[in-house]
Amino acid sequence: MKEEQLFGVFNKYYEDDNFIYYPLYINDPKNDIKPVFDFFFSADTLFNHFKTNNDVIFNNSPRCFSLLYRNLLKFVDEEISSFEYDFTDCSKETIDIIREEEKFFDSHSIRRDKIGKIGEYLASIILEKTMGYSCIIPKSDLITSKNMSVYGIDTLHYDPNKNVILFGESKFTSTLTNGIALISESLNKYEKRINDEIELIFTQRLLDSLNLPKDIFKDAIDSFVNVSTFVSKTGMKEIYIPLFIAHGKEVDASNILGKLKTIERKTFLGMTTKFIVISLPVDDTKYFIEHFTLLIKAKIDEYERLLNNE
Repeated sequence: MKEEQLFGVFNKYYEDDNFIYYPLYINDPKNDIKPVFDFFFSADTLFNHFKTNNDVIFNNSPRCFSLLYRNLLKFVDEEISSFEYDFTDCSKETIDIIREEEKFFDSHSIRRDKIGKIGEYLASIILEKTMGYSCIIPKSDLITSKNMSVYGIDTLHYDPNKNVILFGESKFTSTLTNGIALISESLNKYEKRINDEIELIFTQRLLDSLNLPKDIFKDAIDSFVNVSTFVSKTGMKEIYIPLFIAHGKEVDASNILGKLKTIERKTFLGMTTKFIVISLPVDDTKYFIEHFTLLIKAKIDEYERLLNNE
């Protein structure tokens, strides 16, 4: 097992394709949460994550950043009234775990759709800032319909160096064990979700908003027949599956790596499939969520003051 420090915020423990990000400061009231906040929510981070090919709002101005923070807060805080788990074909064990997670987050007064969206966002930023993948389209109200995060793939990224699309799944759970169980259940239905995502996102309507090289993807999208022809025309030979679990309790890197190795690897779309497994221990979920929400609101106030002084 190797260890590497990242951004002065995380120790990165990794072995083969399994990546562990262990936070140095997260949720420790004795330390400053600001370094962690800056990693995930700095103005530059938001700018790079939400920027799309055809948006005219993106520039280094207080108005732009005010809009970015407002949309992020809306994405995280706006309740999805239709949010419901899909229990179709779920085992009794999985249903019991979901009910256990519901009780945990209800006891902390945290909505389950909110915690899910935060997990999606954290996963995206880790993929972008530590691995260099580009976000194809953000799962937020800024770009997509407000229920996109509920029904689609959680994160969608691209590796321009290898021409590979990453279809990511994220979980924010009370324990790593529960997160692994729910991830494993999701993987049982994942090929259909990947197919649905390709049909939903890679369309002419969204083409100009997708952060993808048009010389590779335009023809495949314009002449889309089915997923098989899309894959063939893009020349893709493999896909990556990032699996992100933010969780409580477990903090020992060796134990975490051992548990992550129990996730069964699968092959999707008949292509070489690489899994990237990421764990983010969160010691105090309520503290984490409350303070990050407050810090986002503080950023909104900061840019509002700048706008008023223009």
